[in-house]
Amino acid sequence: MFEQPVFHSPTNITIVTNQTMQLINWTKTDLNGKAQFTELWNGTYWITVSSGEIVKEMLIDLQKTETVIITGESTYLFLKFVTRTGQPLSEAIVNVFDSSQNLVFRGYTDAFGQILRQNLRVGSYTVNVEWMGTQVASQIVNIQTDYGKTIGCGVFRLTLNCKDQFGNALPKADVFLETTNERIRAETDTDNVGVLTMLLPQGTYRINVDHGIFSGSLIIDLNNDQSHTVTCNIKSIIFVSLVLLIVPLAFFTVVLERRKLRTPLEIRKYKNMLAKLETMYKNGQVEYKIYRKLREEYDAKIMELGGREIR
Repeated sequence: MFEQPVFHSPTNITIVTNQTMQLINWTKTDLNGKAQFTELWNGTYWITVSSGEIVKEMLIDLQKTETVIITGESTYLFLKFVTRTGQPLSEAIVNVFDSSQNLVFRGYTDAFGQILRQNLRVGSYTVNVEWMGTQVASQIVNIQTDYGKTIGCGVFRLTLNCKDQFGNALPKADVFLETTNERIRAETDTDNVGVLTMLLPQGTYRINVDHGIFSGSLIIDLNNDQSHTVTCNIKSIIFVSLVLLIVPLAFFTVVLERRKLRTPLEIRKYKNMLAKLETMYKNGQVEYKIYRKLREEYDAKIMELGGREIR
């Protein structure tokens, strides 16, 4: 489609030259797309209109004051970008190059995965699409015949459901993803129910999930929309720490229990010995001096073990 556009931008420049191709004057078009040149001699001039690139060139024979209408050959570029399964790809970077591989413009797709550019010259352009720093599509389009064309990109939806080893969801768990060649890296977290959904370029990914004492990992080959459950187990370092803590506690518990069991037996033993000593003394089998010494020893031992209060 051909039209008469209004050429107005910081790069819109109209140049007038004479037949010797020497620069005579240059100016910018106003808001109405008009440019005015004064004090020109009669003769032939070459006029060039550019807006980043040459839009139109014209040869005129100037013999009087006149107005010249220059119609540029330009139209619109309108494209839509989707994932391999047809989901709109928003916020993708789009680079458009002309036939000489000069960058014409760089922009982002909107919420519907679309991009619109006005006042481009009629012709074919190379369109490259980037997602997460990776080129996911490249096509040559003709902006006349491919107006509104939908371009599929090598991007897929990945859904992760993160749970602990007991089947409980892990909300706000830290998730780290990277491709095996480390070209793509991403850090994010799960939602309130332990689910994460992302659009990722095709490739093989290592996935690590961390949530408190739980951690888990997964390797996937993403070549279509996929959903996976990541089961996180208690970290091995936690087990080691528990063992280092439990073993000494168990040892001290056994020692204390043995002491608790042994003390009453020892108290009973010394009380029996004391009772036997009392009987022997009453029967005249032990002298008073020996009796008194042994009794003091037995009493002291019983008091030490907590079996008798000090008198």
